[in-house]
Amino acid sequence: MEVAVVDTCGCGCPSIDFQQGRGLGMTIRVNAGVRGSDNGLFLYTIEDSQRGEVLGGIEWVGVEETDPDELPSPELLDIKAA
Repeated sequence: MEVAVVDTCGCGCPSIDFQQGRGLGMTIRVNAGVRGSDNGLFLYTIEDSQRGEVLGGIEWVGVEETDPDELPSPELLDIKAA
């Protein structure tokens, strides 16, 4: 499967979208915590009216006062299926 980042979050956090616009519903597929912090992220799918379920994006969940400029390296993540 090939995916491309088509948009980023306007607030400056490192969240990314793989689809333009929003589909119907969002289903979290993978949760990940950043080791040594209370921050995390999740990967989600969305329902597209023409294509069905498609990969939607990665959403950053931060509790710090500022967000990082980019997503953390995979080796820093504790990943769990949702």
